[in-house]
Amino acid sequence: EEEEEEEKEKEEIEEIEEVEEEQDKIQKKFDNNKKEQEQFKKIQKQIREEEEEEKQTKKVQKQIKEVKEEEEIKKIQKDEQETYNQEEQEQIVIELQYCQDEDLLEETLKPEEREQVREEETVSEREEEIVLRREEETIEEREEEVQRPVSYTHLTLPTIYSVQISVVAVSLKKKK
Repeated sequence: EEEEEEEKEKEEIEEIEEVEEEQDKIQKKFDNNKKEQEQFKKIQKQIREEEEEEKQTKKVQKQIKEVKEEEEIKKIQKDEQETYNQEEQEQIVIELQYCQDEDLLEETLKPEEREQVREEETVSEREEEIVLRREEETIEEREEEVQRPVSYTHLTLPTIYSVQISVVAVSLKKKK
């Protein structure tokens, strides 16, 4: 019986050792799984950080682009303003030269020549006035023609006559 008991004890010990070995294997697998999960979480965190960094980079790039566009617009506006100012200055210089030329011309002309130039200017102004008056008279005449009464025929009656109405538009510009 002792042998049997020993044998039983041996078997029990072997079973316990097998169970312990199995538990060790399971624990190792669990530990490995836990490590893999931690690595997976680290990788996920790293991916999120990279995505956030990429978003920030894109945002900064967009801001840089907007700033560059604003700077370009400001540069264009500045160039246009400088061009406008330059053209304005050139126009002023031309006008000054014209005024100086007229003053110089008057100074170099003899009194009778100055009088002749003034008379020519006056004649030119008179000619313009005459042309304007003629145009106004023509417009008034045409308006009178348009305002003449037209005979009325009932629409149901046939007629061989036709009515013609003319409208004329004229633009008048007065020169200084």
